[in-house]
Amino acid sequence: MAIRWGIVERNPCKEVKRLTEKKRERYITDNELQRIRVLASDKLRCMIDIAYLTALRIGDVLKIRLSDITDEGIVVKQGKTGKKQIFELTP
Repeated sequence: MAIRWGIVERNPCKEVKRLTEKKRERYITDNELQRIRVLASDKLRCMIDIAYLTALRIGDVLKIRLSDITDEGIVVKQGKTGKKQIFELTP
């Protein structure tokens, strides 16, 4: 905005070097998952199970509505990619 307003001629941040971040990869153990599930409410336990079984992002799990559950399964449109998926319901 400062460029548009004529306060500065160029963006001084373009010359700032970005810090590189180390990618984190840590998966919880089966024991950790079970300990979390025991302490979770029924609603949270259901969300944990759906996330675990489908590998969906938490934002996509939180967007699931009753209308997304059909005879075919759970219909999900991924927020990041826009890809539609159907997860078959099994016993």
